[in-house]
Amino acid sequence: MKGDYTQFSQEDLTRENLINNTNFINDASQFLADREDYFSLDREDIYDRYLEHFRYQNVNEVTAVRDMYQAQDYINKGDEEGLTRMGNLMSTFDRQDSEFTGETITDYLGGVFTAPSTYAGMFSFGAAKGGSLAAQQGIKFGIKELIRNGVKKEGMKDAITTTAMKKAGEYSRTKSSERGIC
Repeated sequence: MKGDYTQFSQEDLTRENLINNTNFINDASQFLADREDYFSLDREDIYDRYLEHFRYQNVNEVTAVRDMYQAQDYINKGDEEGLTRMGNLMSTFDRQDSEFTGETITDYLGGVFTAPSTYAGMFSFGAAKGGSLAAQQGIKFGIKELIRNGVKKEGMKDAITTTAMKKAGEYSRTKSSERGIC
């Protein structure tokens, strides 16, 4: 499907449509190169790696924090295209219907089992993992704030990052309180 993938309806955000969309493949390929030093010319491999990355971001605090650093790096370099690309991919992933396949389960389990909070949760009867999940959502919120604010003025870069981190912390505390975690 041709056109701007960020404007696709939720029903059109399918594997086939995204794999055949050059703009999506270019964005995913460049983001994965920037973030993971991952390079491929195979459209299906790029799509699968994109899904894996954002599945991990949903359940693994290390991936979420590294994505926050990537957004900060784009801001520090003045790379508005990189920041927009990352935001478009996150938004697209969030809008997609999940495909529940063996690969989906493997990705989510891989993210959970490589998350430090999983092991901390074993010794805190799940409290650490619950707090971590709230924090991850806060980090994702912070990443979206960084992307939304973008690169304003040269002197504003640190203020934007600080504001995004504060909002992420507030969001995490609110969600943790709602869930009775803290």
